[in-house]
Amino acid sequence: STDGWKQNSNDEQGSVQTIEPGGVNPGEKALHVKIERFTVWNTFNSAELKNSFPPGHTLVVLSAKGGPNTNQLAVECDEKDGSRWIAVIPLTAQWRRYIIKPEDFKFWISVPTRGQWGDKLNPENINRISVGIAMTHTLAIPQGKNEYWVGYIGTAELNEENKELLNAVNPPALDILCPGYKFYE
Repeated sequence: STDGWKQNSNDEQGSVQTIEPGGVNPGEKALHVKIERFTVWNTFNSAELKNSFPPGHTLVVLSAKGGPNTNQLAVECDEKDGSRWIAVIPLTAQWRRYIIKPEDFKFWISVPTRGQWGDKLNPENINRISVGIAMTHTLAIPQGKNEYWVGYIGTAELNEENKELLNAVNPPALDILCPGYKFYE
């Protein structure tokens, strides 16, 4: 269900949110957001979180995918002091798991004493998470129809396995390897 989560948009009549099967693993459920008239921002915000990051957990982990026009997603973490931190992840038409480090979140002007050189998101102080699209951050998103899916959102510690995943290199799309129709089964 979407209990405790609320839409925040400059045009709240322009979107529909549903929960449906979806995610990286079978049996998971996902939030599906369809936006008919995206113009400035449209986000989906969690209820207030308390102690959402267990000791040692510093990473935000989520699964997501985008529709034909939606190739980016903003993930915002708000801290108890009111500071806002936003990371933008690339979306594809297939489900993908994302691991976001505190350094990947950029300060959004909100608290004058935060965001200085060396400051970063402090996971233990996160009290709200939002996902969505906004003209200020998801710059590759066109106005008009957009849609995205977000599955599991959680936390993880920076262990060896996650370090390896974070350091993995995405190879460029080379014409000899892409598109997929050039390969035999």
